[in-house]
Amino acid sequence: MSKSGPIKAVRGPFGPIVGDFVGLVASFLVNSLANFALGLLLAFFLGPSRFGLYAVAVAGAGALASPAIDWVRHAATRFYSDTTRAEDPAIRATLDATVAGLVGGLGLIALLLPALGPALTGDPVVAVLALAFCTLSALFDYGSALARARFLERAYARLVILRNGLMLVLMTATAALTRDPSAVLAAGIVALGACLVLGRGDLRDPGARWTLARRDLARAFAFYGVPLMAAGGFAMVQAFYNRAAVAAAFGLAEAGKFSLAYDIGVRIVAVTATALDVLLFQLAVRTDAREGREAALAQVGRNLAVVLAVLLPTALGYGLVIRSFEAVFVPADYRGAYAAYSLALLPGLTAWALMQFGLSPAFQIRGRTSPMLLPNAAALAGTVVLGTLLAETMGPMGHAIAFSLSMLGALVLTAVMVVRQAPVPVSWRSVASTGAALAAMAAAVLAVAGPEPSLAALGASVAVGGTVYAAVSLGLDVAGIRRALAARLRRVPRPS
Repeated sequence: MSKSGPIKAVRGPFGPIVGDFVGLVASFLVNSLANFALGLLLAFFLGPSRFGLYAVAVAGAGALASPAIDWVRHAATRFYSDTTRAEDPAIRATLDATVAGLVGGLGLIALLLPALGPALTGDPVVAVLALAFCTLSALFDYGSALARARFLERAYARLVILRNGLMLVLMTATAALTRDPSAVLAAGIVALGACLVLGRGDLRDPGARWTLARRDLARAFAFYGVPLMAAGGFAMVQAFYNRAAVAAAFGLAEAGKFSLAYDIGVRIVAVTATALDVLLFQLAVRTDAREGREAALAQVGRNLAVVLAVLLPTALGYGLVIRSFEAVFVPADYRGAYAAYSLALLPGLTAWALMQFGLSPAFQIRGRTSPMLLPNAAALAGTVVLGTLLAETMGPMGHAIAFSLSMLGALVLTAVMVVRQAPVPVSWRSVASTGAALAAMAAAVLAVAGPEPSLAALGASVAVGGTVYAAVSLGLDVAGIRRALAARLRRVPRPS
């Protein structure tokens, strides 16, 4: 099954990431800001207790709905393309038919939720709405994966912009008017439903009739995608467990404060790696189809250098400016707890992003995704055991620390497994250069941050830290970025 698309390669290890699809990644980042704003605004209008209920319900529903459909999304990004669309319509037909069956199963579960009792569902109405919301969100992710697989950058950008714009407006306005989590979820359902209807035209595949769906293809997709789904499911159960445990022992208000720190941390740290993954994994898949497995693994190694070079300064920079960030952006009811939780969760969130977007592709390219089950299961077990122990002496902060310790352990385990089972070439020079650039950035930020948190301190820290990191990175040619930019500039026609 091949991957192809209208992409123009650029010589150098950074490849087409600085080519024609920078706009695709940029649109992803810009719209992620809308998602970031949505989280802060919902926290502000709902308040800690109601936001805690909303966050726990969405985390629980997401741990059920997202993995159920996510494995088909993974299969789509690996096996669907313009080539297979033309030559083997059964692939898209099987993907669509499988998703339809899974959505039907989630619908049956939604009907049973109110009967499961308040002890399990909390507020039954919120639980049902959260499951519907997360199911539609997973469907949207599946649709956007189809666009990514065919390198339809304009369609992808339209989908993302439409979703985040509608969700930001409808959910924020509803939260401001009602202060009701169930009404906010209903607004999100309307927004996502409208996106799916309006974006359907970009993703149509007239030749992929459901009658062409094949069981053997569904089994092959499951063999590839289910281990990834299970690994992601462990991570989502982990997030739900932390929120539910904090809510049960320390109240919904404390769970709301914990959830805001976790959610914003994910958006700031993991969304950076996700934006890169929008393109990088598809490049590795295309390389596998055109040049063979060894070339694809070499591309995965180059991708890892890029992920490190972008993700680590994002995480470190966020940690360095967290006090000013909190003072400027975070609602007053969450301050203090937000910065403390964020710093405790940050190592774990960074480790998770490196596992998923830096190391996991080595297994995905080899078609052996089951090894990712072990580190994710170990992280979940560690979070439960350590969280239970640490919470007895450290209170709710113990759950945040347990999460980070468990994820760091899982990252080390994943790295060992990659070295032994799916080795990829790694540029240690690039890793060392990234470390040097990070040290220079940290020194610069600490020099300009000032003693008191403020908007001015935040702006100065971001501007100076970003400039220093960019300068040192280009000077040391981290991840081959300088060579790739130079190659790109040589290809751009100069005006006469």
